[in-house]
Amino acid sequence: MSKCVVPIFLYHVLHVCVWMLSSCSQDSHSFVSRAYHNLTARDNAYFLARERTREIEKEIEEKTPIDYNKVINAIVYIDTNQTKAYKEKTEDIIKKASLPITKHRNSNYVDDSYILVGKMRVLRGEWKLAAETFKYVNAKGENPDQQHEALIQLMRLFLLKKEYRNAWAVSEHLKKQNLSDANKREFHLTQAQYHLDQQEYNLMLPHMIEAVKYIKNKNKKGKAYFTIGQLYQLKGMDSAAYKNYKKVLRQHPTYELYFYTRLYMNQVAVLKDKNDIKKVEKYYKKLLKDKKNIEYKDKIYYEMALFEYKQKNYDKTFEYLNRSVRASTGNKFQKGASYLKAAQICYEDLKKYESAKLYYDSALAVWDKNDHRYKEIAHRQKILEELVTQLNTIRTEDSLQRMSRMSEAELEKLIDQAVAREETELERKAKEAELAAKNKKNPPIIDNSAPVLVEGSSWYFYTPMAVQRGSIDFKRIWGDRPHEHHWRRSVKEKEFEEDTSSSISKTNPDSVEKNKSKVDRKKYYQNIPRTEAQWQASHERLKNAHYKLGGIYYHKLQESQLAINTYEELMKRYPQYEKTDEVLYTCYTICKRQLHPDTARYKGKLINEHPHSFYTKLLLNPNYIKESKQKNKQAALLYKEAYEKYQSGEYILADSLFKKIEQEYPDNDLADKIAFMQILITGQTKNAVVYQEKLNAFLNDKRFEKSPLISKANELLAKSTEYIESTINKGEEIKTYQLKYSTNTSKPHMCVVVFNRKKTHAKLIEKKFKDYLKYYKEANLSVEILSISDTSYAIVTKTFEAMYPSKRYMESLGEPTSFLKMYEPYIYDKFIISDYNYKIFAANKNIHIYREFYEKNY
Repeated sequence: MSKCVVPIFLYHVLHVCVWMLSSCSQDSHSFVSRAYHNLTARDNAYFLARERTREIEKEIEEKTPIDYNKVINAIVYIDTNQTKAYKEKTEDIIKKASLPITKHRNSNYVDDSYILVGKMRVLRGEWKLAAETFKYVNAKGENPDQQHEALIQLMRLFLLKKEYRNAWAVSEHLKKQNLSDANKREFHLTQAQYHLDQQEYNLMLPHMIEAVKYIKNKNKKGKAYFTIGQLYQLKGMDSAAYKNYKKVLRQHPTYELYFYTRLYMNQVAVLKDKNDIKKVEKYYKKLLKDKKNIEYKDKIYYEMALFEYKQKNYDKTFEYLNRSVRASTGNKFQKGASYLKAAQICYEDLKKYESAKLYYDSALAVWDKNDHRYKEIAHRQKILEELVTQLNTIRTEDSLQRMSRMSEAELEKLIDQAVAREETELERKAKEAELAAKNKKNPPIIDNSAPVLVEGSSWYFYTPMAVQRGSIDFKRIWGDRPHEHHWRRSVKEKEFEEDTSSSISKTNPDSVEKNKSKVDRKKYYQNIPRTEAQWQASHERLKNAHYKLGGIYYHKLQESQLAINTYEELMKRYPQYEKTDEVLYTCYTICKRQLHPDTARYKGKLINEHPHSFYTKLLLNPNYIKESKQKNKQAALLYKEAYEKYQSGEYILADSLFKKIEQEYPDNDLADKIAFMQILITGQTKNAVVYQEKLNAFLNDKRFEKSPLISKANELLAKSTEYIESTINKGEEIKTYQLKYSTNTSKPHMCVVVFNRKKTHAKLIEKKFKDYLKYYKEANLSVEILSISDTSYAIVTKTFEAMYPSKRYMESLGEPTSFLKMYEPYIYDKFIISDYNYKIFAANKNIHIYREFYEKNY
């Protein structure tokens, strides 16, 4: 833009204004002052700033690529990385727009200048300053139109920053305002963009219909009609879409918009018969021949693919998608759309998930990460990647196991074929790379009929689709033949003479040397299972792959039948698989939903073969999980009490509480914690050898393999081992920890009488004690026999509320009239004992140790 030259007569006008300022009244002075500032602000700095802003906005709009495969944006979204090129221009505009603000505060163009400054700050990425500028105009501005315009620009800034709540708040305020026509246009376009960002297409449509009423620029009006047509097409209203596409053509749009409009009109056109179909096909061919459409060939082929897809002609669909990608040069949107469509067809229509995965890989590589569909595509690609990983694992392990069972001759022949294929593939890739380097061509879309190589795999047998396709082709040509030598001959020789110079030792592949081969033959032998451990590892990988594959089919792909087939194969090959109960329950659930007759079969197998399984309990009791949660709460309370007893040194009581939890709440979630605490109790009550055995049992228990206590158990095991080795090296005896009796006599008590086993009859003595309880009916006592040794036993009367009742009971047994008087010669000992101390006594059965404690404390 050339510098603005102010005409000479304007200077005379200015002089007159100056004279008038000096001679007029205050009101007249104010009027003339405003007129002067309006004139100098508008026709100088503001005019230049405004025009250059329009130039930049137009240039950005023209340079911003449009993805016509989705609903096009209602407004232009800027990319601050690209707008950095306008740094000098935006700086110049800010300077010019600042002049009316600083030197012509009395003019009507101060708010307009602030808005220009705000726009430039947006382009420069100075979003915080831009927001402050727009807010200032809204708060301090004098003209409502400029205030509304500033708020619309602020709303667009919030959309750019993805601050949708703030954008909505501004929108709600603007809805209540009386907007000018220009502001109505910009507001409805901005509101439409808001709904587009939220993928609310139904809400976007009325705003576009309203906005188009106020658009005067024909090209922009044409784009608005095109967007309306797309929105109607999404709703399935093809007739309304067609009408709006026709309105686009009336606006004399750019060739690009004209081209895409015609293509979309064909999409919504009604095809009544074969003649209409032929007309459309002829039209596409005509477009391809037109030299003006060279840069649009990728889109034309894409539309031809969509047209064939409607007719369910999948082969033609893939052919045109392939051509679309080949023809795509700079339009990454179209290339991504072609890959995505191929992926969707394989995924949704053909159920060819492995092919779909490869197409999703390609689509993701070129897709715009800021597009809202990127996450959806990435999510589906990840699922398919998991699926293909499991399929490859199954096929690879099956192949390796088959190869391990082969004879040397069979294995050599198979690997010869694999090496030959790999060399051919390497040569093909080298030629393609050379050709691509010369012509700079794009890699073609993966042909649905061609072999597909999994990325990162150079082995033919790791290429499942190639192996599968080769197997199908073989059977088609030669029929289903057994795997043997000379399979082409009708009469086979009894023996096959091997050329020893070309044979490969099955056990020593290093002895063979291939001079001309570029392929390392050793790698084909590396993963073949030979030892028992390698076979076991291979089977583990197969089991896990089948299990994960079934889960992917069922939970992520909703392919119930494929899930059942996979689970059936797993149970057939590995009937002792540790997760069979879960697999049976999943199959039962699937069949139950589908009212399949196999429901009863799966239910019966689960109940009969896994009666104690969590899944069996869940099947028999749908409320099992809810009830289990309640029981877990009760178990947790008991656990807390037991833990407190352990901390206070009452190990026997703690152990009894832990056992109570196991008995009353067998399905608790504290199994690892309870087992670990019982080990710690063992460490306090037994010797180090028993303690170590318990730790090893815990570490080898599959129930606890994921327990967070494993590391602590390993640490304790190491310390225990160190102690035992140190004790043995010193020649010392590994001592057993002796529990200390409690001196607390306020606890409930028992009475213990120890008899000579050889001189008395235990059952007869027990009966006499029980008969004697008739004098203590209110005490609610009982009698039991405790075996002490081969020569003695004890009759235990329990449980008295306190020490003194038990002491009086024992004294009554010693009276001359007592039934026990006749057995005195055969009584070894007689004492009272607390219920806590009795548990220690019953464990060690050492009468002498307790007698020492008894004499000191009782």
